[in-house]
Amino acid sequence: MFWCRMTISAEWSKILKTTCPDAYSADNLHRPKAVFIDGQINLMKSDWIVTWDQFVFNQYIRAIDRFFAQGIKVVILGFDDYRFVPGAKNMTQTKRSKCIPKYDFEQGHALPKGLPANWAGAMRNRTFKVKVINLVFETLAKRYETLTNGTLFFDFDKVTRFGNECELPDVFTGERLKRGECDVKAFSWVSFCPLQIESTDGDFIPMSLLQTFKNPETKIILHRMKTKLKDVKKRDSEGVFKREYEFVNISIMYNVLCSGSRPIFHNPMTDPEEPKNNPIEIISTLTSLTGCDFCMNLPKIGPTTIWKYRKLILNADMKNTQGLLTYLIILYREIFKNHLKPQSISEIKSKIERDERGGLHAAVQVYTEVYESLQKSKLSPSVKASLFTPARLLAHVKNVQWTVSYWKDLHFYIEPLEGDFGYVVKSGKKIEYEGL
Repeated sequence: MFWCRMTISAEWSKILKTTCPDAYSADNLHRPKAVFIDGQINLMKSDWIVTWDQFVFNQYIRAIDRFFAQGIKVVILGFDDYRFVPGAKNMTQTKRSKCIPKYDFEQGHALPKGLPANWAGAMRNRTFKVKVINLVFETLAKRYETLTNGTLFFDFDKVTRFGNECELPDVFTGERLKRGECDVKAFSWVSFCPLQIESTDGDFIPMSLLQTFKNPETKIILHRMKTKLKDVKKRDSEGVFKREYEFVNISIMYNVLCSGSRPIFHNPMTDPEEPKNNPIEIISTLTSLTGCDFCMNLPKIGPTTIWKYRKLILNADMKNTQGLLTYLIILYREIFKNHLKPQSISEIKSKIERDERGGLHAAVQVYTEVYESLQKSKLSPSVKASLFTPARLLAHVKNVQWTVSYWKDLHFYIEPLEGDFGYVVKSGKKIEYEGL
């Protein structure tokens, strides 16, 4: 059985915090010029919030006022623009909705006087969600129409400014910007650096690293839930578990990952061959390989395992479908070496590269042999059933390549169906994974 993780594994946060501890701090050591609030995340609320006034104040106004009180001059509140959210996201949304009762709400309906008890179901109804976002806009417009100590941008289907005059970043002068998810929208504002991003979404770490890779002058600070290396939960005076937060300085993380003095991937003293891949591209690829909103999780290989064998990817051509598939073949052979006939990495690569039918065809054939051998092995039936078929693994590699390009290209991304990226339309207009 195959399944989609739906979000990046929390294990990656632990790995990165262990690898780059100096990037994490309880206090923000760099005063931001602007703060981007992921308003989409804040649509999910605590059960004690039962009125609309409570909802807007506690989920949005309180944070906005706090930042202005701290002297922050620019605050951006962003929401997903559903017109430009990639269609491949629907697989995640569909899975999330399976166990949640449906909430009926249609165009033209007015919001109920109080918040629905089935809030999770209501948030799965896009018409209702848009109505709520518009309510937030209307409330903030009244509150901040006379704002004098800063600028508030409301970033939804268009950008609306409240308060002091402030020019939009140059990126907004471009054409055909597909600013859909808040993950993409946040980086439209990086010219206001240092930019602090308020969000718990795990995608922001690889995306921020990739944007720093594109422009090392970029200064991004993430404010997110604390990554605990040990499973210790603190309670408040009433015995309720406390949510703890921390700041992640992406510039520090970037420098550690790319530093030659503390080699994370490549040590020239012990690894004389020059690596083909930049550490940031490696991190992004490995992260998406193990599952995210647009990729299924890799069977039997999670973040901890893939990190343990990270040097295997050093000289793989990650930007090439054949190269990334070859890397996964080598990785699976290492993981299941007790169930397969011995074969060196050089033998595997040689077999693929010398095949007259073409490298990608050969790589698929080599994995087919591995897959069929494991199906005949003494592995448990559940493990055998979990392994990707050759068609699914090939599609997974293409899913990963699209995801990394999406994280890198942001609002200029290629639509999932505009190329061979391992997504197909099987029923209606919804995109599904190829090879299932």
